[in-house]
Amino acid sequence: MTMIIGVAVKPKGSRKPFFLMGSESRKIDVVDIVDGKYILDINDDFKKIYDVGDKLIGFAGRVPSEIFDDLTNFLNENLCNMEKTCEIASDFVKQYLSKTEMPEGVDYWRIRAIIGSMEKGFAQIAILTFDTRDLLNSGYVLKNQENYGFAVEFIGDTRKTEDLQTKFKNNNLVKNKNLTMLEVQKYADEYLKILLKDMQINVIRTQNSGN
Repeated sequence: MTMIIGVAVKPKGSRKPFFLMGSESRKIDVVDIVDGKYILDINDDFKKIYDVGDKLIGFAGRVPSEIFDDLTNFLNENLCNMEKTCEIASDFVKQYLSKTEMPEGVDYWRIRAIIGSMEKGFAQIAILTFDTRDLLNSGYVLKNQENYGFAVEFIGDTRKTEDLQTKFKNNNLVKNKNLTMLEVQKYADEYLKILLKDMQINVIRTQNSGN
């Protein structure tokens, strides 16, 4: 189970723009099946958010776990602006998964990633998607939060969390009208903890525009 939230924010007044990302940190793998029962390997300290130069990237999906390190290493060796990073990341994922053999019992690869950055004095957020079952809709969408407001993305097991996603957005529209960083972080943390009561929550990572 993976839950990741990314938020690009332009607060009111003289407050600095910022981007934040948070996730839970549990990884569950089926390592064997004995007498019809799944034998699970549970890692409660699995890394899902990575640094890429001055950017953050978080992953979710059904992919070989090696891709996370391989992609972030590639991006760190080829540091670019946000749009170029999205382009080369999308190309890398497409080539990597097209060439990677699927193990027995797996009939597709699917990855979603949130990439966040501070560039040109404002926050940027992108969603990257690749699905071997739907290649036409694979690619990325990049948003620039230049004006007051926020852009938020949720990835992972989000199909039954629409009410909590709406609550996060409403809290920031109604209770946090200035979009202060501490309040946005509080509501992001609350979103993850409500969903994942017994799971470890990674410290939410934040970037701002600097001095």
